[in-house]
Amino acid sequence: MESGDPMRVGATIGAAALGGLLLFALALAGYAFAAGATVYAVSRVHLGHATSIAECYRLIKPHFWSILGIVILVGLCVFALIFAGAMFLIVPFALGVAGGGRPNFSAGMAVGLLVGFLVLAVPSFLRSTFPPSFL
Repeated sequence: MESGDPMRVGATIGAAALGGLLLFALALAGYAFAAGATVYAVSRVHLGHATSIAECYRLIKPHFWSILGIVILVGLCVFALIFAGAMFLIVPFALGVAGGGRPNFSAGMAVGLLVGFLVLAVPSFLRSTFPPSFL
């Protein structure tokens, strides 16, 4: 490939992007199948029934699109929460600390925002992650 040929460079970038999207779609489908089969297998074992891997995959196949939708929605929610949390921390620091300080904003306020976020986020995370008997 010549370094000055924009058509070849564009085609290479496009092929790489398309390959990346295809790989992501396959990974997402595989994750949805595996998660669905795992949940089904664990529920069967918990109820005291014998189960096999092939049976689990066969029985969740009709529910694949629902499981995929759930995986996508959970992924979007996690992304939105991470983005909101990052903005909650990054914007005050960018406005106050990195900008040389503003009259109404100080580094102490930025640290206070960070500590306040952690005080709210950590207990919420613990309550949603662990069962009440564990805490």
